[in-house]
Amino acid sequence: MAHKFFVTTIVDSYSASPAYALSGTGDSILVTNAAALLSFGPEADGIDLRAAQQAVTINGLVYSAQHDAIYGGTAAASASILIAGDVEAERDGINLSGNTSYVAVEASGNVYSDYIGVGFGGDHDHLVNSGHISGRSDGVEFAHKSGTMENDGTISSVLYGVVVYHETSMAIDNGGIISGAVDAIGVNVAANMVIDNSGTIHGPTAIAVFDAPSLLIQNGGLIEGNLEVNDASSNLTLYNQGTWAGGLGFGGGADTLRNSGTVTGNANLDAGHNTVINSGMIGGDVSFAGGTHDSLINSGTIHGEVAMGSSDTLLNEGFDTRWCRIRRGNEHARFDEWNAQIWRCRRRRSRHYAGWRWRRQIRRRRRPRYASRRTRG
Repeated sequence: MAHKFFVTTIVDSYSASPAYALSGTGDSILVTNAAALLSFGPEADGIDLRAAQQAVTINGLVYSAQHDAIYGGTAAASASILIAGDVEAERDGINLSGNTSYVAVEASGNVYSDYIGVGFGGDHDHLVNSGHISGRSDGVEFAHKSGTMENDGTISSVLYGVVVYHETSMAIDNGGIISGAVDAIGVNVAANMVIDNSGTIHGPTAIAVFDAPSLLIQNGGLIEGNLEVNDASSNLTLYNQGTWAGGLGFGGGADTLRNSGTVTGNANLDAGHNTVINSGMIGGDVSFAGGTHDSLINSGTIHGEVAMGSSDTLLNEGFDTRWCRIRRGNEHARFDEWNAQIWRCRRRRSRHYAGWRWRRQIRRRRRPRYASRRTRG
């Protein structure tokens, strides 16, 4: 929550200075919508926060030609920043290192920078964005401990939309747009992380995971781009009720995919005990590569191939029974079909059994809805 402050400094006209420095605990500054606070000095910030519980309200313009527009070091704990105007900088738009920092960008607010749009380096930091945040390197960066982010506006970058690293825990709630020309969201955390999307996440790699012991992704909106997990021990749970336009590449942990929406690409699950429960549509292949005791429960549609191991389980259940046999040594396994389609079913080669592979195309056949059961004379 933002703190309530008494305004100690008001900027209501054009002002060009090396920096506005707030030195006392509880100091605050208001830049009115008629004002422009410009900083052209070398290594000079537009506004410099130097004590705890300070507040900044921007209704006009703050610009730094050579440094950060708004800067707060570790001494600036519990800072509260409200942006309803414009913040522009050649380096960071907003750069806060103190704990419990709070930044709110309203619908009329804009933050632009040549490096990081909004950056946090403390603990228990919080961002609420309804406006537009853009950085040439990162749109938003959380770079120390725990944090939360709520986005109903737009966060964009020519490289990385949102970057999270060195965090002990993190939660992202997106109902707006997050985009990056490389990664929309990059994750490197030491503990739990949650991404809840009801808006749009867009990038060649929508979500890139480099380290996350436990990651939960819930998608009820649109995600365009791939999921790439580069951590061999990450345990990822993905609930998809919306549309994921891309492929899903899981890591080496115990992963779970529950899909009741649409996934247009492949779903590749690596080593670990993995589970796929599909009642929606998967447009590509489903592959369990190197895992053991994996399971696939399908009551939806899988248009690609299903590749499973010798100890894996597939249940394709329903009232209209078909056969898909996957040879396990001298055994056959029976799988049923219920209002579902697995277009191709493939048994991958196993080091424990002969490399025997069988394919069969399965399609559910049903009498036309109003067709007669007998021929009348």
